[in-house]
Amino acid sequence: MPVIDTSDTGGVVIPLAIIAACLLIILIAVIARRLKLRRQRRERGAASADLGEWQSTRGHDVDRWLDAHEGTLPSLVPGADPAIDAQLDEAMAAAAEVCPDPGLASMLTGMRRSAFEARQAVTDGDHPLALEAHAAYSRHRADAIARMSASEHEPSSAL
Repeated sequence: MPVIDTSDTGGVVIPLAIIAACLLIILIAVIARRLKLRRQRRERGAASADLGEWQSTRGHDVDRWLDAHEGTLPSLVPGADPAIDAQLDEAMAAAAEVCPDPGLASMLTGMRRSAFEARQAVTDGDHPLALEAHAAYSRHRADAIARMSASEHEPSSAL
């Protein structure tokens, strides 16, 4: 004897049960997806707030380093000391190290490294390497600025 007697319903009970089960699975998937998106928005908002705090406490170190690098670049000549003021360089490294956004931290580290390579190449008289390193520095700088600008415009409210 079958568990469900479908002889008087024309065989629609089992297909309807299958359809109901599929709808339930779809509903659970939609709810799970919405909860995941809500959690991601909340985390992004928290990360944006952390980045905003980082910018207010450590952003000046990055700005001072940029001013030092870009301000002294035109005066670099072969044989000159390529180093930036050690305190500024350490502050930039520390700012990158504690940056709450791993992508931005990587860009700042890459910017610092490529700037050093460019400065070293200029003072060594290696013009092609200086151009290549400065192009890498410029890319890192533009990407970092875009990333920081995007974080300023992200909504921080969780939906």
